Amino acid sequence: MVANGERGSRTARVQNFYATRYGKDEKPESMRVNLILKALNALGPFRRTLDVGCGDGSLSVLLARNSEQVAGIEVSMEACRIAHSRGVGVARADVENYAFPFQPESFDVVVAGEVIEHMTDPDEFLQEVARVLKPHGHFILTTPNLASWYNRLLLLLGYQPHHTDVSYWHNVGKFRPIVDGASGHVRVFTLRALRELLEIHHLMPVSIQGSTVAVPLPFPLNVVERGLSRFPSISSVFVVLTQKETDPSAKMGA
Repeated sequence: MVANGERGSRTARVQNFYATRYGKDEKPESMRVNLILKALNALGPFRRTLDVGCGDGSLSVLLARNSEQVAGIEVSMEACRIAHSRGVGVARADVENYAFPFQPESFDVVVAGEVIEHMTDPDEFLQEVARVLKPHGHFILTTPNLASWYNRLLLLLGYQPHHTDVSYWHNVGKFRPIVDGASGHVRVFTLRALRELLEIHHLMPVSIQGSTVAVPLPFPLNVVERGLSRFPSISSVFVVLTQKETDPSAKMGA
């Protein structure tokens, strides 16, 4: 058992970790963002959208193209300040340890870009997503793929897969780390595991697409990366559109 004081100290350390590590300057030309916006264009417009882990609000501003109102949740105080300056109505909250600060069935769409991999308890996180979604509402999430084409090769060579960490502070065991320092990822999914978990929480996948990594890669890796992103099971990143199932007894494809 962990003493309450020790647990509280750990929570403070994790929040401090994310103080400066948050989503910044989302570009509409990036493949991941383009796929999110394309899915919303096909479904929208919407009245209310929630951007979970909104970072500095750059993605939230893009989401506002398809929604009358966009709200955000972010743990970093600095990121909240920047998001507010961009006109985003953001609530500072730690979704790892607290419920979303919104009433049930408040949103038509929930977007969580690169968030679920940071959750110690993804089940509680998905329960909160389903709680604040309206009936038949849509949830869009993006998250790294544990079984990406290069992670399969790295495991064969004995390296820690990219997008996974064994420490909050040190990027160890990697072959040429993509970023400096650790990423804070504690739950990294294969396509099969992600699909099954979403269905358990009645968030039924409508479409699953693959995306490239956000960082630029040298030639010819960038060509390989873009080509293999067409196959979600081995792509670097999943972009998943789901719809909230209102009848728990219903089965996908019934």
